[in-house]
Amino acid sequence: MNAVVRVTFPAWLATRSRKGRLVGAAVALAAAVSCSRGGVFGKFIGTVKTEWTDPDRKMTLLADFQYVDPSGKSWMAPKGSIIDGASIPRILWTAVGSPFTGSYRNASVVHDVACDKRDRLWQDVHLMFYNACRCGGVGETEAKLLYAGVYHFGPRWSTNGMRIAYKRTTPEDQDLAQLKTFIETKNPSLQEIQTFQPQR
Repeated sequence: MNAVVRVTFPAWLATRSRKGRLVGAAVALAAAVSCSRGGVFGKFIGTVKTEWTDPDRKMTLLADFQYVDPSGKSWMAPKGSIIDGASIPRILWTAVGSPFTGSYRNASVVHDVACDKRDRLWQDVHLMFYNACRCGGVGETEAKLLYAGVYHFGPRWSTNGMRIAYKRTTPEDQDLAQLKTFIETKNPSLQEIQTFQPQR
């Protein structure tokens, strides 16, 4: 079992003493390793291996990849799945980067597949994405912004898997800016993020 884990070290580590940097690095690495083995945010099983099938967006998984969430529920992205990042609202890419790069890449793979399958509640799928982001090394604030983006502007579907037309699926820049400010200044709970309403 292999797991790809990215560790992002805070900028302040570069300015502290050598001892402080080593301690901080050890803490961050320990958190990442515990996740890959089954930590508080779950674990990944396998390695994301892909090839481009469309030069602009689409990739095909070359091997099974799996995320096990904190409750022990398995989220499989089987070999042959098409990954295109479409489950992540494109407006978020300017704030957090493309879903094909960075610490939330693994989470975006299983989220893409779950949004295509639509065999679980959309609320559960987006919550899984938050936990998988944290498991992959995404910090709390950025993970909450990603969660807010998919919860408010990402895909939704009914219990029979039919897509729901949702009035806020095309966010305005001001909506995202308000969400970002709300998360960065208030550090809200996931429940508070769910009930957030932008001011008009």
